[in-house]
Amino acid sequence: MLTQILTRTPPYVWGILAVILVLGIMQLRARSVSRMQLLLMPIAMLALSIFTVASNFGTSPETVLAWLAGVGIAHTFNTTAFKSPRDVIFDGTTYQLPGSAIPLLIMLAIFLTNYLLGVTRAMAPQILANLAFKIAICLALGTLSGLLLSRARHVLHTANNQTAPKTG
Repeated sequence: MLTQILTRTPPYVWGILAVILVLGIMQLRARSVSRMQLLLMPIAMLALSIFTVASNFGTSPETVLAWLAGVGIAHTFNTTAFKSPRDVIFDGTTYQLPGSAIPLLIMLAIFLTNYLLGVTRAMAPQILANLAFKIAICLALGTLSGLLLSRARHVLHTANNQTAPKTG
């Protein structure tokens, strides 16, 4: 069955996976990024997440609330416990970021969630109507895209603290 799923996967899906792997591998090394580069991936993944939820489940209150809850969970987790990424340096124009596997893992999880959704749609579309399934997917996509957004917000917050005038 797994072989059948893999062989029937459209070729463009493997192209998307390749792009995700390249982008994720690039983030394993320390790098310097502009504000636009910092925000581009989180915003793109957030938009993809919203599109996936809306196109598969619509914008019913339960799907929207599950997605928003995921974003909130991610933000709270990263703000209070994880505080990632650490060791960010802002030189006034660019952000010096340490290398990390976390963005790669998050992007792969988003890909796998979307892949699972596509396989389910192809093999057992009736499951898409199941409320628990809808909520689980929406919560997962909200949490994962929220983690990327929260990481970018943390970098901006760290940079603002570095450039804020020192008092006292």
